[in-house]
Amino acid sequence: MRIHLLEAEAFGPFPQRVRVDVDDLAAGGLFLIHGPTGAGKTSILDAVCYALFADLPGTRTKKGLRSDHAPADRVPEVVLEFTISGRRLRLTRSPEFARPRKRGTGTPVTVQARVRLDEFDGATWSTKSTRHDEVAEEIHDLVGMGLSQFAKVAVLPQGDFAAFLSASAEERRAVLERLFDIATFADVEAWLTEQRRESATRSQAARSELEAVLRRIEDALVTGGHSPQEGPSDTAVFFGDTDAPALTEALTTLGQEADRQLATALSVTDAATLAEQQAGATLAAARASAQLRDRGRWARSALAALDAALPAHAARMAEVEAARRAAGLAGHLAAVRRTEAEVERAATGLRASLTALTARGLPTEPETLDDVLRAARDLDPTARELQASLDGATSDDLTLQAARDAERTAAAAADERSHLVSAAQGRVDEVTRRLAAATEAEHDLTAVDRDLAAARDQQTLLVANVADHDTRSGLVEQRRGARDHAHDARTAHADLRDRQFEGRAAQLAAALVDGSPCAVCGAVEHPAPASDADPVSDVELSGAAMAADEAQAQVAALDVRIAAIEAAIATREAQLDGQDVATVDARLAELTQRRARVLAAHDRLAALRAEAADSTTALVLASEEHQQAQKAHAAALALLERAREAQARHRTTVERLTGEHQGCPCRPDGVERWTIEHHDGVCALLQAALRARETLRTAGDAHRAATDAATEALAEAGFENASDAAAAHLSADALASRLDAIREHEERRVAARTTLTDPGVSAAMADPAVDLEAIAAAHESARVTLAAATRDQVDAERTVAALRRLTPSAITAAAARDATVARHDRVQALADLATGVGADNTLRMRLTAYVLAARLERVVAFANDRLGSLGAGRYLLEHTDTRSGQGRSGLGLRVLDQWTGQARETSSLSGGETFMASLALALGLADAVRSELGGRDLGTLFVDEGFGTLDDESLEDVMALLDGLQSGGRIVGIVSHVADLRARIPHQLVVAKTPDGSTVDVVRDDALHRTA
Repeated sequence: MRIHLLEAEAFGPFPQRVRVDVDDLAAGGLFLIHGPTGAGKTSILDAVCYALFADLPGTRTKKGLRSDHAPADRVPEVVLEFTISGRRLRLTRSPEFARPRKRGTGTPVTVQARVRLDEFDGATWSTKSTRHDEVAEEIHDLVGMGLSQFAKVAVLPQGDFAAFLSASAEERRAVLERLFDIATFADVEAWLTEQRRESATRSQAARSELEAVLRRIEDALVTGGHSPQEGPSDTAVFFGDTDAPALTEALTTLGQEADRQLATALSVTDAATLAEQQAGATLAAARASAQLRDRGRWARSALAALDAALPAHAARMAEVEAARRAAGLAGHLAAVRRTEAEVERAATGLRASLTALTARGLPTEPETLDDVLRAARDLDPTARELQASLDGATSDDLTLQAARDAERTAAAAADERSHLVSAAQGRVDEVTRRLAAATEAEHDLTAVDRDLAAARDQQTLLVANVADHDTRSGLVEQRRGARDHAHDARTAHADLRDRQFEGRAAQLAAALVDGSPCAVCGAVEHPAPASDADPVSDVELSGAAMAADEAQAQVAALDVRIAAIEAAIATREAQLDGQDVATVDARLAELTQRRARVLAAHDRLAALRAEAADSTTALVLASEEHQQAQKAHAAALALLERAREAQARHRTTVERLTGEHQGCPCRPDGVERWTIEHHDGVCALLQAALRARETLRTAGDAHRAATDAATEALAEAGFENASDAAAAHLSADALASRLDAIREHEERRVAARTTLTDPGVSAAMADPAVDLEAIAAAHESARVTLAAATRDQVDAERTVAALRRLTPSAITAAAARDATVARHDRVQALADLATGVGADNTLRMRLTAYVLAARLERVVAFANDRLGSLGAGRYLLEHTDTRSGQGRSGLGLRVLDQWTGQARETSSLSGGETFMASLALALGLADAVRSELGGRDLGTLFVDEGFGTLDDESLEDVMALLDGLQSGGRIVGIVSHVADLRARIPHQLVVAKTPDGSTVDVVRDDALHRTA
């Protein structure tokens, strides 16, 4: 990269625009930047770094870059023109700053940072990008390094490298990690460390799994009453450190011992079972014999008690016999009582009938009753007709009253229906008015639906825009990766091209023949022809070019897709016309509520139409009911007139029939108090009196016959009179109780005699008594012994089953433990070696330190190429792996004094020697970093300070070295206060400071040309 032009305005100490034409300033290849302290010499370098990377090197921050001396309306800006990879570019950057408000006062307005990248095509400038991310990617692809590396390669701050020269190994490590990419080796270190941790976890898990199985085996052994082994009681500890074969042998021995103990337990259980069965049989026989003796003793006692109760038994039997004879007379005695009661009832009935006749004033002599009854029966037809006429007159009264009530009811109904018709007509008029008002709201539904559809279309556009924004972000990230890939492919192609170019000499040398002239120099002798250990073929170069083109094509395809998405987003935003999500959502909510209101009005309209139809129907029904009520009132008036005429006819008939009925025995006192029931009642009384007289005569005859029959039956049953028979009578419950007692007495006697005659009872009564408690105790002892043997057997079976189930698992777990532990040992040894903590790594050098040590060796080699021409070639830098104290090794630096042949610490150098060593180290580091980044050369180099420590001879050496740098085509700028350099370097950039800010002047050929 070669810098052509630098401009800065309102930047750092420069309030006005300063312009540095680097091509003009560095026409001789070497130029000097000088000025008083604080004038802004370093700000020139800061402007270059900020233009390229939008940041400042070191600990300086990009906040507050705007010059405090600049006017309030001045915009801070840096412009950098440079050529890189054959392209002429111009970067224009403006940092973020705060400006006063254009109107009024208050909080200043923050202006965001801006950037523009332009490219010169030979005729005009064209803008390539104004996006910060795109410009950053483009600069990174072209420069091939970040700000930290650029500040070390293109700007050589000697103070930093003097510190690097005398720094500790860990401090050098931090610097080298920022400059060289060792991420792959760091990843390897991290991966090995993680593998060590994971393998340790798996190893511990395998140990834990084995210990868990062994503890379960130990639990099974302890539960079965076995000891797992002689010695420690912890099975997991005892077996845990043994390998799988030894563990297998130990578990097999345990299984065999458990099988032997199970066989012993089975034999003991069989013997205990037989003994328990025999003791149980003996106990059962003893209990049966005791039960038989108890039955015999009970039978003897029962017979003695029954013999003592024989008199009471005989008395109960006599009572039962007398009760049975008395029960045979119950019918005769009942007949006597029944006929006696019938005679009494008949006499009572006759007396009551005669009393009723007396109360009516009728004769009570038995001989006249027949004549009086005959006279009343002769007037029955007249009485019936009189009653009918009286009923007709009463019915006419009721009909007349009902007709009057019906007429009044019909009149009231007609009036009520008239009012209902008026009310129904009013409701019809009201509903018709409301229906007309609600119909107007129905027409708004179409307009609301149209607006709602438009709002939903806008919401769809917003959702699509959000999705496209997310897609674009993903594509931008893919494009960033594709650009990195394209950059790598271009770098690989350039490397191959450079290697092939460098191998051209080897290709020419391959065609040389001794005696034939060289096509280049014409010599016929070829003592040292060039060779290429790793030639690059055209096929490899073509493949790399195709890969670079394909990677660039992927970037272009992603650019097309991103442009299409951005166009779609722009189209939708034009359609949205500034509408955002909140506005559209609010519009949708408002329209949805409005549509709900319109739908509610529409629903009310349907209800009003139904109400109008119901009101009209109600009006028609009310009119029809009013007409029917008027017809009913006319009919009620006609019925009232007919009832009045019928009432007059029936009253005339009643007066005639009353006169004809005056001779009846019922003797009526007036029409109002006489009824046919009165006439029928008198006849019924006469008839009842005649029947009561006949009933009394019949009942007396029956009573006499029943008394004669009962007297004859008592004599036959052995009773003197009815009282004796009644005394012998027993109730059903008493009779049943005595019969149950008699039957129980007989059954108990039979049971006792049967028990005593049973052969088993007889034999048991003859045998001597046994000690039942002793026999039961012997059986219980045998049962306890059997239970203990059974428990031992079950424990032994469980132990054998557990060993058979767990032994394969333990053997498998042990094998897995052995394999996991072996792998962990290998992984740990490798990880410890890579991280520098292993016993085999005597230098305690980490893998990354080893890689950085190789890089440092290259840096030292490059630095010694320069340092050999400084200070009469006395000193060379030397890389060492020697450990310092307890620290790690790999990044040590020493100085080899070739005059004495002794190596010593870098801190022993003088100030001038330190400057020359650090300058050589800085140049060597720049060469190493540049080589690491693909051999990109920087056409412009800045060396910052440190020249004041050199004597004249050393200064000559340094200047010769710098002349060598610029003679290779590079521009070298020196930042220094040393006055002698002003005489040695004719091209100078002078930075001056004033109270109003700093200015820049260019001195060339001793003529002062003010540029700003």
